[in-house]
Amino acid sequence: MKNNKGFSLVELIIVIAIISILTGVSFVGLSYLYSTNVKSTVQKLDSSLQKVQSYTTAKSNGGRDVGLVIKKKSDGFYVEYKGIAGQEDAKIGGQNLTFKYYVGGTATSIDSTHSLELNFDRSTGGLLPLTNNGSDYCEKIEVSLNGANKYTITLSKVTGRTEISFFD
Repeated sequence: MKNNKGFSLVELIIVIAIISILTGVSFVGLSYLYSTNVKSTVQKLDSSLQKVQSYTTAKSNGGRDVGLVIKKKSDGFYVEYKGIAGQEDAKIGGQNLTFKYYVGGTATSIDSTHSLELNFDRSTGGLLPLTNNGSDYCEKIEVSLNGANKYTITLSKVTGRTEISFFD
């Protein structure tokens, strides 16, 4: 009887191939999981924007000013509804995401010191200028995970409509 104390070259190649396949599949699965997280965050934000725009133009709001603030807290990103009774801050994404908004082509990150407040016109539903400067409008909001899986919500200042785009 022969005393084998090791692996043959064929066995070693098969094991390495199996490990490589499993590693590749897990990376694809993780990137899909992260892109799904970014996508659901953008969908929650878009839904919140549409909710505030609808509420602004509704005659039943009693003429109150309403708006939406996107802000970062220690555990993630939230939307705060201004002027809508009974609406609490809603978490829309985790702290591992990056939020940027663009005004005049210049990007500003939403972080613990910078938030974004958006308001809509009652008669048209269009965006109102940002509160810090009366002539500048938010053009788009970008959400990404470590610079990848970028989703952009483009805002129409005339109609207030939104359009979601994905950039890998």
